Amino acid sequence: MKTFYTSSYIVKKNTSKLLFWTVFIWPITLLMGLEVIITEKDIQTFGLIMKEGLFSIGIPLYALIVVVFFLQMVAREFYIGKSERILEFLIAMSNYKTQFYGRLLGVSMIVLISNLFYAAILIIFKGKSYQIGKLLHQFDFLDTKQLFEFLIALFLFSMFVILFSVLVGIETRDVSKISQHLGSVYLLIISASIINLISNDFIQKKVLLYIPFFNISSIDFQTSLINIVIIFGIDIFTLTLFIIGLQKLFKKRVEIQ
Repeated sequence: MKTFYTSSYIVKKNTSKLLFWTVFIWPITLLMGLEVIITEKDIQTFGLIMKEGLFSIGIPLYALIVVVFFLQMVAREFYIGKSERILEFLIAMSNYKTQFYGRLLGVSMIVLISNLFYAAILIIFKGKSYQIGKLLHQFDFLDTKQLFEFLIALFLFSMFVILFSVLVGIETRDVSKISQHLGSVYLLIISASIINLISNDFIQKKVLLYIPFFNISSIDFQTSLINIVIIFGIDIFTLTLFIIGLQKLFKKRVEIQ
């Protein structure tokens, strides 16, 4: 119960800030601008790009958006310092597991809430806007299986990005340097996408297939069901180990404080 109390406190604390809601202004502004300047040729080109590189381009692009708008918040929620004693007091001096999983659930809920808003914005523009509607219809080539695979891959990639940010927050001794240390997360995302784009078919299917995080954006529409299962299995197992390791590291930092 205290875990959910902690997570609800995290969600309320962040969503009550006006700055949090400003992150929804940029997609609306972008879509309104595209509605005016986009051409039929642009729409066709976009459709071809998405059919060829939805996983290798779309997932890293989304992860970069998450980095820009949310990872400062994620890292700060796991920063162990005097300011966090207020949170510890509010949850009645609960143990480190409650603290850790409450914060992790809280920041994950904030990202989920944001995704739902982004989805709602896209649905509205798809139905109400002429050019943007045609642009978004370029994704109609996805069947149910492909859409399901893409959403799982998006979730796994996002979880890796969030957990790397949690690591930055736990390891950072000076809260003012969080943004500086998040550069490592930016670099990881960019390197994962670049390596997948420049790698040949053999490296993607025989090497990157078994490397967690890097294997997600190597998925394409020709990836076999067996390889999909291997990728998702490896990544889920790695995420589980990652969470357990972060929990122990969090405990160590709490004890030191």
